[in-house]
Amino acid sequence: MKKTVFGLLVIGLYFLGCSGKATYENYKDTTIKEAKELPAGSLKLIAIDYVKTNNLPADTNNDFYSCLGEMVYAKADNLTIGKMLEWCKIDYDQGKLSEHYNTADLLSDFSPYDGSHRKLEKIIKKQVSNYSHQKTTYRLVYHGTPRPYMLVRTTFKATNQFGALVTLTMNAKFDAKTKELFELK
Repeated sequence: MKKTVFGLLVIGLYFLGCSGKATYENYKDTTIKEAKELPAGSLKLIAIDYVKTNNLPADTNNDFYSCLGEMVYAKADNLTIGKMLEWCKIDYDQGKLSEHYNTADLLSDFSPYDGSHRKLEKIIKKQVSNYSHQKTTYRLVYHGTPRPYMLVRTTFKATNQFGALVTLTMNAKFDAKTKELFELK
């Protein structure tokens, strides 16, 4: 068992070393489809490097990351990270960069294994007995509302006060900028 774990660690470190740093130059030609498969944090590093490479103010790092994080999930899969960041730069020049909501960051709260929303699942588990996740869906509401948000709906099974297994649903709204939970039904 120890040899297997050690072997996997060596292989992982090899690929990490060969893959290069998450810089703008290394990933500018990466398609949006490929970008969705990048390791967590890569988009942020690419956006920060773009800001640095283009001599933009460092206090725009998060806004460029939010812009890129939104576009990766809103634009066509064949477009490139370079093109998306060019469009983010246009928004920066027009004073609109802070209007973006980071979809990539919002989606990082979902489990890649069963699709559950980690924060919502913790809340539910505190309220019910014998929790069993069934399905989680989400909807992004960025425009036409005073507080842009992500609506998360989880269907689950739990034991009620009579000991019967029942199917229930819980809805939660998370702020699109801060990821703060602000409504639970």
